[in-house]
Amino acid sequence: MYDHTNVSTWNYEAVQVRGMVHLMTDEELYHHLEKLTEKYEKYQQCPMFVKNMGDEFVRKEMKGAFGIKIIPDEVFIKSKLSQNRNEENLERIIGKLQAQDDQDAQVIAKKMQQVYHEKSHKTKE
Repeated sequence: MYDHTNVSTWNYEAVQVRGMVHLMTDEELYHHLEKLTEKYEKYQQCPMFVKNMGDEFVRKEMKGAFGIKIIPDEVFIKSKLSQNRNEENLERIIGKLQAQDDQDAQVIAKKMQQVYHEKSHKTKE
């Protein structure tokens, strides 16, 4: 995507949360898994929803897992959104992300546009 030879990099946002950890009960985990599969499986060609797997199957599989809840005390956020790129490369990267049929790519492209907008305003001041 760059106008020069360079290694591939990924744009991302990461969050680190520190706080009190509590184990979920089986019922809390079950309902959490329902929500997770509803959110992330719907985009799959053959989605696997908890509601379609059968209660007995899900509960058997849950024996190999546990869920946690974190009550945050501190939250740290890190963003790497091509802030170090020039205008031409930044626009090219944003365009490539926008062309993808991927919701996450669209979100990152939008955030990169915000960074680009903020960066261009600072250089004009």
